[in-house]
Amino acid sequence: MSYNGSGTFVVNSTGQPVVTGTVISSTAFNALTADLATGLSTAITKDGQTTTTVRVPFAQGISSTLTTDATSATTGSIISSGGVSMQKALWVGTSATVATTLSVGTTLNFGGFAAEGTVTAAATTDLSTSTANRQSVTGNTTITSFGTGANSYRIIRFTGNPLLTYNATSLITPTGASIQAAPGDVATLTSDGSGNWRIIDYLPYGGTVTSTFSAFSMGTSYGQCASLSLTPGRWRFTSAALVSRGSSISDLRGAISTTTASNAGTTAGTTYFSTGPSSATGIASLTMPSSDVTLTATTTYYFNSVADAASGTFGGIFQAQRII
Repeated sequence: MSYNGSGTFVVNSTGQPVVTGTVISSTAFNALTADLATGLSTAITKDGQTTTTVRVPFAQGISSTLTTDATSATTGSIISSGGVSMQKALWVGTSATVATTLSVGTTLNFGGFAAEGTVTAAATTDLSTSTANRQSVTGNTTITSFGTGANSYRIIRFTGNPLLTYNATSLITPTGASIQAAPGDVATLTSDGSGNWRIIDYLPYGGTVTSTFSAFSMGTSYGQCASLSLTPGRWRFTSAALVSRGSSISDLRGAISTTTASNAGTTAGTTYFSTGPSSATGIASLTMPSSDVTLTATTTYYFNSVADAASGTFGGIFQAQRII
């Protein structure tokens, strides 16, 4: 055996070491060369001719000057046909690609996401054309499909106002209906093994807008109580109410309209107060029912009111909230 089990090469053939002035026999010389050949054959060759027969412990680690990125199972600095076991932390300096499944035993920490990708709204807006998990969707074209990318996860941000067309199989929405997207809206989606997409969360941008009034003089023709400027998307009028003391009113009406001081283009219908103020408090009031509108452009809505008699000063609130 040419190595002593600890990595030290030992010449242990018969006739070694040789003695000065002694004739070297062919037997001793041939034993030496055979011993050297065995030792060299056990070493790892730098040109890749040798296949190791056991796990090789590298006490100081492995360094490679190869700078080629790994883009497949046969590229990169280290290529393995089997699994790779790490007993300590793994550091990836740029990006890592997992071809199939990544299983995490305890905790997966993200230092950040890849840069946001961009896709243009189309009938088929394929979210798998970019591997980025975050994508912005530009344009206003109606979307009927997000492509057929299987087992994917995406967070998308809209910069336009496309309509997302509900499909019970391939484009499932939280509401079970189509969604009018608007700039700033954010949606989280997943796809199944067949490439069918489900929106698991949808965050509409816009929140709640409110207008209050405290000095509206009620008249016998429609007047504007308050107005709201609503951006594209779906909105719900959550509150439209006015109140005042006035003993002479027996018929109080209101309308939510796109025309100021009018009931033209009424959105929420007309509500009537026909019994007059409360005999105990003398308070006349009107509360409009909630109603929804879907907009593709910024639109101003007005809360208008009229009574059968001019009476006092009214105050109230006009409010709308973005919904999906």
